[in-house]
Amino acid sequence: MAARETSEHAHEHSRSVLELNPERAAPRGNALVQPALAMLGKAVRRLSHQVVRYGVVHFYVWDLHASVGLPSPADFVARELEPEEMFRVAARFGRLPGIFHRRLHLGDRCFASFHGKRPVHIRWVARRPVKVSELGLMLCPRPDEIYVYDTFTDPAYRGQHASSTARALMDRVMLAEGVRRGYAYVRADNQNSLRSLGAYHEKLFELSYIGLFGGETSCRGRFSHPLYWPEAVPAPERPLQQGAHAGAEQPEGEVRNFVEPETPVLSATV
Repeated sequence: MAARETSEHAHEHSRSVLELNPERAAPRGNALVQPALAMLGKAVRRLSHQVVRYGVVHFYVWDLHASVGLPSPADFVARELEPEEMFRVAARFGRLPGIFHRRLHLGDRCFASFHGKRPVHIRWVARRPVKVSELGLMLCPRPDEIYVYDTFTDPAYRGQHASSTARALMDRVMLAEGVRRGYAYVRADNQNSLRSLGAYHEKLFELSYIGLFGGETSCRGRFSHPLYWPEAVPAPERPLQQGAHAGAEQPEGEVRNFVEPETPVLSATV
């Protein structure tokens, strides 16, 4: 009888422990199943991105008169890059030098922040119509506007505001040339850039897109200037057609006509 009571007491104690710690009731196999399912989910998402393009992008605008007065750290030195610097800087950031030189040929300009002699941040500026690759839309800055793209900070220098130094110089130079407003956009999954842009930029639009690679893209959301469907670009803002290619080719640099998309435009900026 005593043995039976002891057994029942042990059973009740075991059940109470499992009720308080339900994870102990799970089979040991779950410790392997959950990571495996997570890896499978990542693989499925990676595969889907190879077939389908989808996501959300945020567009921002800022007044250069307001942003030029924002503080920038003294730990970095900024300057506009010269053509002879492109090979070294492109290699430093894992870019093809030919792409950088082609951007210069199209009239775009690059500003960089340096820590000593080491370039740690870059940003490109365009004053011409460019293709927003994800959406199939044209971004058309007016004569007193700029489009900022392909901003990138060395991961070792993120969070130290290296981008602020280049941004302050860019704003001063552009203001001196009659520019008063800037535009940029960032993908919703780029949290670093969202935090950086949201700090002193005004959000204009939030647009979603989906489409098959090599096919048409479906865009959802309301937008206005500076975004236009390619066939609806106002005449004063249409790219000049010279030779075989349009002046509005995507900054990333493939030699195609401007209705073809290219690769990423805005990266981490903090």
